[in-house]
Amino acid sequence: MEATIKQVVSAGIVSGYPDSSFKPNRTVTRVEFAVMWAPSILAILKSLK
Repeated sequence: MEATIKQVVSAGIVSGYPDSSFKPNRTVTRVEFAVMWAPSILAILKSLK
């Protein structure tokens, strides 16, 4: 899981919490999901070009 977290951080999809922590076992809110979803879709679309 750590490698996946590093990938999405380097891709700019997630950045963690203000204290620079990640909480992988915490439930993601709808707002948090939307914030992660938008850059993910943009990254996919860019890779298709």
